[in-house]
Amino acid sequence: MLEEKERKVILYLIIALLLNCLIYFLVSGNLKNAYYSRLERYSTLRRSVLKLNMEIDKRKFELLKWQKAEKDIENLRKNYFYPSQNGIEIVRKVLEKLAKEKGIYINEINYSYKVHEKEKIGEIGVSFSVEDDYLKLKDFILGIETEPKFIVVKKVDLIGTENLGIVKSKLHLSAYTNEK
Repeated sequence: MLEEKERKVILYLIIALLLNCLIYFLVSGNLKNAYYSRLERYSTLRRSVLKLNMEIDKRKFELLKWQKAEKDIENLRKNYFYPSQNGIEIVRKVLEKLAKEKGIYINEINYSYKVHEKEKIGEIGVSFSVEDDYLKLKDFILGIETEPKFIVVKKVDLIGTENLGIVKSKLHLSAYTNEK
């Protein structure tokens, strides 16, 4: 059998082993719970970061679209709007030239000018009467719509006819100026 000294050593080793197991189970349970809660927190944060990255990409794409729209607007202002200084005079000359080319006589011409402060554009309103052949009127309107700079046909009032093929009409146009 074992001696008294050996028994005490074995008893101390068994007590140390039991204490070690007890501490291990107490501490490892808390560590295990902390590990799983941090793992869950990490997963939640990772999903949030992925959502934020998607939102950032979406916003970047939207910003690029707005930047392209801004360039397009600047291109419109530069190439398709009339100058604000003498815009009415230029529009008048364009309409006279078109009327001459199409063989149409324009009368009762009225001009107006309105500035849209928010958009920083000016709108030249033109209205006039035409009494001529329907086909000439149609070609004249086509000429207006195909002008390199914007002249928009807002309204065409067909008033009536006196002779066969002759149409009385009133045209309302708008042209735009750059007020920047």
